[in-house]
Formats: sequence, C-alpha cells, structure tokens
Amino acid sequence: MLSEESKKNIREAYQKLSKARALQPRWGQRQMIAEVSKVLARDGFDTKPAIGVIEAGTGTGKTIAYTIAAVPIAKARDKRLVISTATVALQEQLIYQDLPDIARLSGLEFSVALAKGRRRYVCLAKLDQALNQNTGPETIPLYPDEYEWLGDAGRSEYEHCMNLLAQGTWDGDRDSLDLVLEDRQWFPITSDHAQCTGRRCAYIGQCSFYKAREQLADADVIVTNHDLVLSDLSIGGGVVLPAPEDTLYVFDEGHHLAEKAKNHCTAFCHLQSTIQWSNDTRDWLKQAQTFFDDNKLDSFVPKLTEHLSGIEQCLQEAIGCATELRAEDDFGLVREQRFPHGEVPEALRDIFCRCSLLGGKAQGLVERLIIQCEDLLDTDDADKDAVDRYLSACQTISSRLDSLQALWLDFGRSEIVDPPPARWLKFGVANGQETISCHSSPTLATDFLNSHLWERAAAVLITSASLTALGRFDRFVLHAGTPSDATYLVVSSPFDYSRGTLHVPSHLPEANRAEAHTEALTAELPEMLKVARGTLVLFASRRQMLDVYEGLSESDRGLILMQDQQSKKALLDEHRARIDRDEKSVIFGLASFAEGVDLPSSYCEHVIIAKIPFAVPDDPREAALSEWIEKRGGNAFREISVPDAGARLLQACGRLLRTEQDQGRITILDTRLLTKHYGRQLLDSLPPFTRVLQ
Repeated sequence: MLSEESKKNIREAYQKLSKARALQPRWGQRQMIAEVSKVLARDGFDTKPAIGVIEAGTGTGKTIAYTIAAVPIAKARDKRLVISTATVALQEQLIYQDLPDIARLSGLEFSVALAKGRRRYVCLAKLDQALNQNTGPETIPLYPDEYEWLGDAGRSEYEHCMNLLAQGTWDGDRDSLDLVLEDRQWFPITSDHAQCTGRRCAYIGQCSFYKAREQLADADVIVTNHDLVLSDLSIGGGVVLPAPEDTLYVFDEGHHLAEKAKNHCTAFCHLQSTIQWSNDTRDWLKQAQTFFDDNKLDSFVPKLTEHLSGIEQCLQEAIGCATELRAEDDFGLVREQRFPHGEVPEALRDIFCRCSLLGGKAQGLVERLIIQCEDLLDTDDADKDAVDRYLSACQTISSRLDSLQALWLDFGRSEIVDPPPARWLKFGVANGQETISCHSSPTLATDFLNSHLWERAAAVLITSASLTALGRFDRFVLHAGTPSDATYLVVSSPFDYSRGTLHVPSHLPEANRAEAHTEALTAELPEMLKVARGTLVLFASRRQMLDVYEGLSESDRGLILMQDQQSKKALLDEHRARIDRDEKSVIFGLASFAEGVDLPSSYCEHVIIAKIPFAVPDDPREAALSEWIEKRGGNAFREISVPDAGARLLQACGRLLRTEQDQGRITILDTRLLTKHYGRQLLDSLPPFTRVLQ
C-alpha cells in the first residue's frame, strides 16, 4: 500500500517540479503518476508482483510521471529502480537530461548510474594478449566466423587503448573511447559472461567492467536497455543488475519488450562455420597438449577431441540433409525454408539428436577442465597468468557449446508444445561458398517473461506511446503474456489533434497492386512535397522507396535525404540544418524512421505514409504465429496482421505532432483504408485528426 509519507513526497516533488518548469497541470500526467504509484507500491511478497501496462500518448510527460512516482516508492520499499529503454537515444536523454533535471528541480534526492553489458568494456586480459600476440593455443575466439585476431593490423589501436588505460584518461568504455574501432577490432579485446574468469582474473583490480558494476551498487536508479535486462534475467538475475525480487522495473518504449525477448530466446547454428569452429578447437586442444600434460589435465582431452570430431560428422550429414530438403519457388531456390507447425523432418531431427548427445558429453568434459583449471589457480606454484588464459579459452568453448546445444536440443525434439516454435533453415553465400544455418525461435515471449519477470520482480511498469492496437491491449497481452490481473490504462495525449489533418486520397490504385501503386506515388509525390518545408515519407518496402526515388526528377531528388545514404543521425542532422537555412527538405525512410524520430515544428509538417505497414508475409516467426492461430480456428489476418499494422500505423502518425504548438498534415496513400472493413478499423484507432477522406 502507498503510505501517507510516500504520497506526500510524490505530491510535493511534482508541485516543485511543475513550479520550477512553469508547467501547466496535465490531467493525463497526474493520472499516470497515480496509477504508477499504485502499481509500484503494492507489496508482492504475499501476492504475485504487481504489473502495470500504461499507454501514455505523446506529450503526456511520462518520464516525469514514472520518475516522480517511482523514486520515493523504491526508497520506501527498500528496492532498486531500474529504468530500461529500447533505444540509445532515450537512454542518453534520461541519463544526461531528464533525470538530472528532475532531481534538481523536484527536490527528490537520488543517484543515477548507467548499466551496460560486458561487451561495451575492454577486457584488459584480452587486450594484453592481443598486444603480446598470444594468438596461438592460449586464445580462441568465441565466433571465429564473425571476428578474428587482427595481429599487426590492429596493434597501433590496441597500444593506444592500453596507453589511455595506463594514464587513467580512459575508463575502458567503448562509448568514451577517443577513436572509433570497428566491431572486428573491438570484439577480440572484450569478454562475455562465459569467458570472464571473474574474481580469479589477474587483472580484476583494473577491470573496467567490474569498476562500472561497483558504481551500480550505490545507485538508487539504474538506467539500462531491454537487452541487458533480458540477458541478466536469463542467467538467473542479479548478476549485472539487482536481483528481480529487489527491483522495481520501468520498461519505457515497452512495446519492444516482447520482440526483444523472442530475439533473446532465438537459437541458431551456422552449419559450415560450426564445423570450422569445431575443427579449430580440436587443433587448439592439440597445441595446448603441453599445458594439459604439465598440469595433469590430459585425461579428458582425447575423449573431448573424439566428441568434437563426431559433432563435425553429424553436421556434415545435416548439410546434406538440409540441401535435399531445400525447396524451390517461382523464382528459384528459396533462401528461407520454414518447417510447418515447427515440425523438423525426421531425418534431420535424428541427426540433431545425435549432435546434442555428443554436445552434452563434450560439454561435460569441458566443464571438468574448467573446474580443474580453477583449482589450479588456488595453488601457490601455478603460473596463474597461463592458467587464467587457458581457463578463459575453456570457458569460451563451453559458451559456444551452450549456445549450439540450445539449437541442437530444440531441433532434436519430437514432442509437441503449444504454441510450437518457429523453426527454419536459411540458405546463403559467404566468401563464394554456400552456407546453411538452422534457426529456432519461440512464437511468443510469454513463457520467458512469465518465468523470469512477471513472477519474480518486485513490481513492473511497462509504458509507451503505442501499446494498444485497434484501441485494445489484446495484441500486447498475446505477445508478452502479462497476467489478466495487471493494470491496463490508456492515458490520452494533451495535444489538440484537430491541429493535424489526416488525408486519404481516394483516386489512387490499391496498394496491393504494387507496380501501379508505385507509378501513382511517383506521379503524385512532386505536388505533395510542395505542402511543407519539412516532409517525412515512410515506405513499407525498400524496393518501392528506391523505385519511387529513381522515378522522380533530378530537382525533386535533390530535396530528398534517403535512408542508408548516410547514418540515421547524420541524415536527421542534415535535415534539420536545411530547415534552419529556410530550405525544403524531405526524408525517405523505412520502419526505423516511423518511431523514435523527434522532428517538431517545421522540421516535420507533413508525414506521407506510402501504404498500410503490414508485416512482411514471409517472416518465419510471423508465419508460424499465423499458422498457429489458424490451426486453433482463428483468423490470423484479423487477429495478428491487422492489429500489428494498426500499432505500426499509430507509431508512424505519431511523427507529426511532437509539441502542443505543432500542426501539419498526414497523407496516407492507401485506399484500402476507405474500401476495406479492416481499413475503417485502422482509421478509427488513430487519434482524432481532422479528416479529409476523398
């Protein structure tokens, strides 16, 4: 229950902040503060943790609302507050702008720290190995197909990093490094949870990651991202972030949470590169024989080598089997082949059953090597630097086997689960050679989130400007599995939507007639681009975006900044600079520009949406979900496709009005909004713009 003292602290903090900022009282913001307070204040020891799902329209001021409510309650309950975002932009805004301002102006006293994953920090042990050219038996990359030791090519950059650390002018954080390292340069000098030897490492006193983590221990509020929260939960919770039972979570941009969780649970195995990795590991074991012999660890190595060889033979069989299973479509061989109802063909399933059996045996032997290496570190006469390097290498092998086992076990299962996972093969080409990879993903994120978050956390708040679809939370509940007794609330935006005009031209060909629709857009756009100085054009497909761009005149193309011609940040900066010079500027973008892009006032006075943003029909996970819905007697188009499109359309329309003073126009070039029943549903779910439907 919310104590009187907490109520008083929240009320006084909000009054001080409102007065300091000269804010006009907003009913929606007050309503959100009240609901957040109820959710986070409920003690979950005797009942299930409280869950709140709050859609707060643009302009509500949700950051103020949840911070003002959550900080006093976290302190009163002796819990930690973790605020998680989906994008770096919002994370930086919270750390460097919003939270410091709220602390300074509200009178609330709280400390803030930023939590990042291990891969954002240099590993001093790996950096030292790189500089000393330890690229032989003491080092083995986790994914050799993704990056490799650079040798002399990266030496000058690595020396610079080491000098900065020695001088104390760099904290080891990639984001604060004064030079840009490509991933292939950066990842070899980092470590993950499995590779890190922790307190046993000789460099633990200088470890950048552990220094950063120690700062989290004293912070009242921790800002992080969804991926790190999910990673921490998957390894038990409380490893990097506070334990879920001791944490009040706020997931801002919460509409991404379920998809992030599915991505986190996706298992994969690149067949050819895994064979190469296994072969490289066997070579490493042979080269490391002297170390194992000297330290009496050699009894496990021959058997481990034998199991790895067996895995390679199984994967060679899998390549042959997958090649035979590959189907053709009207355009030739398919690039992705999904297994209906998640049922892996028996021949392939049997291969992966054998693979997982060998993998389990190999993993057991590697674990015994790890234990004995750890025991060696506790002896007085051991060469601790050498043992540490070999321990890290064994942990690397263990980590790779763990990730591979997830896929092998999944593909080897014959039992039916509901809903079945999406399982598919992906065919490609790398370095002139054909590649085959196997993938498996849960169809929904419900099981993971329920077991790791909904049933464990002290309390959870999920908020975003777009959590509903077609005016309901059903879509979010389906994907995230939030319990029925959670709090669900829509807080309306304070904006006057009549300041925005929504226009749907009725004379265009239907958008599902791709060629005719593209020709019509190419003909209509030049006149539409005259409406405003700042225009954002959102396409549902890259092909149509490129075709329209190529079909425009040279003068019109001169106005356009197109996605992928430069970085997103550089493109937006150039767009703003043009508008500031009183020039016209047009952005051509895809889905990533339909959310998280803040272009107020004249920077965006016209949003043009090429077509209803339905999901790509051949996405394996979307197809598996639709198949499951249909099998249960439902209508996948009505239950999945239309609500998903409604959520994306709401996000896209949200690019127009970013402040209470903004005004402008939205043009949707898809007549299905006027002619189809679902089109009317989509229109009715949008904010009450002034409509021009003709």
